[in-house]
Amino acid sequence: MLSPNSAFGPWVDTPLCGSAKELAAASVDLLASQTTIDPEWQSMVAIGLPLGKSIGASQSPAVLLLASKDESRFTADMGAFYLRQIAELTAAALDRIQAYEIKGD
Repeated sequence: MLSPNSAFGPWVDTPLCGSAKELAAASVDLLASQTTIDPEWQSMVAIGLPLGKSIGASQSPAVLLLASKDESRFTADMGAFYLRQIAELTAAALDRIQAYEIKGD
């Protein structure tokens, strides 16, 4: 998971997904500014996590990054429906954890 960044906003509605060699260089550069991109990764998905949505305080989205050595694992024509569901469930779980941390302070 990558730290929140407003530049990840577009990936909340439309996850970045596809073969590593077909992804836009600017998108890969953005990911590389946040984490080390393994040269063996042949396909990737970057899913924007809508943090704060479930607790009523919108934040810059974080990104859940999935990568595979298999070029066909994540393709540009993959449907985004399930990827968005994964993002929403993950964000809701992280929001719950954050809510407990705030109460504990």
